Amino acid sequence: MNILIVEDESQIRSTLHDSLQRIGFTDIWMAHDGTQALEMIKSRKFDLILSDIRMPGMDGIALLETVRREYSDILFIVLSGYDLFEYAQKAIRHSAFSYLLKPLSDEDLETVMREALRVLNLKRELFEDELKIKIKLKQGTTALRRQLLTEALNGHADESQLARKCQEYDLEFTHPHYCVWLAGIDNLDELALAMSNPDLELLKYGLENMCSEVFRERGFTAEPFKWEEGGGFLLNSGSLDEKGGFPDIVGQSLALRQMAHTYLKLDIAAAIGSVECSLPAAGNSFDTARRAYAQTIAEPHVDGVYAYRPEEPIQPLLLALDLKLEQELLAVFDSCQFEAGMQFIADRYRIFAKPCSFEIKDVQQLNYHLLILIHKIMSQLGFDPEAVMGEEYYLYTKVNRLKSIAAIIEWFQTLLQSCFDYISERSTRSTKKLVDKAKEFMSAHFHEEIGLELVSEQLHISPEYLSREFKKESGENFIDFLLRLRINKAKEYMRQGNYKTYEIARLVGYHDEKYFSKVFKKTTGFTPSEYRFRNT
Repeated sequence: MNILIVEDESQIRSTLHDSLQRIGFTDIWMAHDGTQALEMIKSRKFDLILSDIRMPGMDGIALLETVRREYSDILFIVLSGYDLFEYAQKAIRHSAFSYLLKPLSDEDLETVMREALRVLNLKRELFEDELKIKIKLKQGTTALRRQLLTEALNGHADESQLARKCQEYDLEFTHPHYCVWLAGIDNLDELALAMSNPDLELLKYGLENMCSEVFRERGFTAEPFKWEEGGGFLLNSGSLDEKGGFPDIVGQSLALRQMAHTYLKLDIAAAIGSVECSLPAAGNSFDTARRAYAQTIAEPHVDGVYAYRPEEPIQPLLLALDLKLEQELLAVFDSCQFEAGMQFIADRYRIFAKPCSFEIKDVQQLNYHLLILIHKIMSQLGFDPEAVMGEEYYLYTKVNRLKSIAAIIEWFQTLLQSCFDYISERSTRSTKKLVDKAKEFMSAHFHEEIGLELVSEQLHISPEYLSREFKKESGENFIDFLLRLRINKAKEYMRQGNYKTYEIARLVGYHDEKYFSKVFKKTTGFTPSEYRFRNT
């Protein structure tokens, strides 16, 4: 506790000083009148003043009045050698903590000082509790503001409630122009692996504070919102440059990149969205800012600043791979045409050639479709895709960490080469195994209505692939093998002599006796009756 003694008589000052030290107080200062006391109060924080009433210049009551008016949190104890009710009244009127008569005993002084210390500690605790509540309220309001802006910019906020909620959360935009500004952290994936989540959030918080301070110094309203790639800000301004953008926004972006590198050791890319004229329309600016940011993987700039530049109306991208493309890639895999496979991959990513026509999530979506398709084709060819490529989620995570579309294309081309090498090494052995499985299934089910589609479905491959591989491995067509299998079984039944012709037809999968007899004669050169006569 910092204590100030105000007393014009030096002997009394010293006595009070010594008495306080005996009680246990050490932080004690002294002034000879009210004027000197006020000068000392301006330069140091005092918790309690012990002041005489009658002093030359500014007396104790005048000092008390000033302290109560300007420093209301300081406790004030009035000392007087006169037992006059008038002074007591004035001291009470100006909220003096206590009124003591001189000469003071150490016991009286200690009693008052201990009570003063108790009151000061209580006030300090109340102040700290109040401060904590204020901080929590501010943090809560900040989180609500951030969440509201995030929802509004993503098109998820109720537009009719937006203005009311902005007012409720103390979110004020006083200018007519809005623009989204993004700060993407270049190596965010690596940082997430190397740092704990609280440390990473603290780093993002530092970036956010730095950007907010710079923008506000330049006269912008800058409100942060949540963006997974780094920091997102909705800027609000009252003026535009000759091109319809925010004044010197590119220059400020360059400066912020340098500051982030110098002070936070972060490399960031800045993306600037379109300028909009209302808060509900600011979602368009967020959309265009994301498209501008996607140029970091399409056409990286040396300066690391990307501004949206509309060339043509934005058209939806066709990212799904249809059946025609699936069949095209299947044929490429089936024949292990490496050059055709490289071209197929490169062609898929040409949709990202037009600047600001896509977002990074579009690239990630195409990555996903391609990986799913390659997995599917490897399965159709009878191979275990994970044995060649690895687990799908791991691959998807790995390719999404690549920093350019060129690197993504090269990664997929390397993946295709691995698949082709695997297929080439195992094609003979796997084809024989596949055809053996098909023949085994046909031998067990020849008496049923089976065909190429049913058998290929059982083997989880395409009918075209089964037909081609069956011919390559066995030297005969699928339908010819099935026919030969059925006729041979029919011959066995005929040699046994226990079945009529119509019964044998059904036993080998034919429901029409006449059609069976026709097929049998065409295959063997004999009618069923002739064959039975010759072999029984």
